[in-house]
Amino acid sequence: MKNIITILTLLLSISSFAQNRQYLHGNWYFNQENTKEIYQAKVPGTIHQDLMRAGLIDDIYFENNEHKYRWIEDENWEYTTSFSVDSNTYNYAVHNLVFEGIDTYGDVYLNDSLILEADNMFRTWRVDVHELIKFGDNELRIKFISPIKKNKEKPKNIEKINKVEILEENKTT
Repeated sequence: MKNIITILTLLLSISSFAQNRQYLHGNWYFNQENTKEIYQAKVPGTIHQDLMRAGLIDDIYFENNEHKYRWIEDENWEYTTSFSVDSNTYNYAVHNLVFEGIDTYGDVYLNDSLILEADNMFRTWRVDVHELIKFGDNELRIKFISPIKKNKEKPKNIEKINKVEILEENKTT
C-alpha cells in the first residue's frame, strides 16, 4: 500500500458569536527535511504531485514508477505557509486552526510552537491557538513524518498493548 502525504483542508476558524473563516490553501511551500531547496506546493494535495509539478520526479502513475519512487515515503517532508491576521480578526475571542486530513503523522507548528502531533488521517483536528496567534504575519509549518520510520519506532507489541488499553477502558464505562 502506497502512503501518500495529503493535506486536505486547512482553515483558520476564528469565532466570537459569528464565525469568520480564513482558508489557508494558497501560498504553500515544501521541502525535504534537512535540505535547503524549497518548492511551491499545492494544498490540498500530495507530496508526489508536488514533486512532479516541481519537475523532481516523473509521473508516479506511469508504468513501474511507483516502485522507483518508494524512497519518498521513507523521507520526512515539511510544508510551510504564512498568513496574515488583521486587527478585527485578532480581536475575536476564539482562534482555532482546523485540519481536515493530515496523512498520517504530522507535527504542526504555529509561529515555531508545536500545537499538534497528528497521527490519524481519518479525522478532523481542531486546535485552540488563541494564545499563539499574532496580529500581522503568522507562520504555519507541518512536518510530515515518514510512516515507515515512525512505525519502526513503535514497540513490536503495540497492537497487544492497544487491545489491553481498549479492554480496560471498556470495563470502566
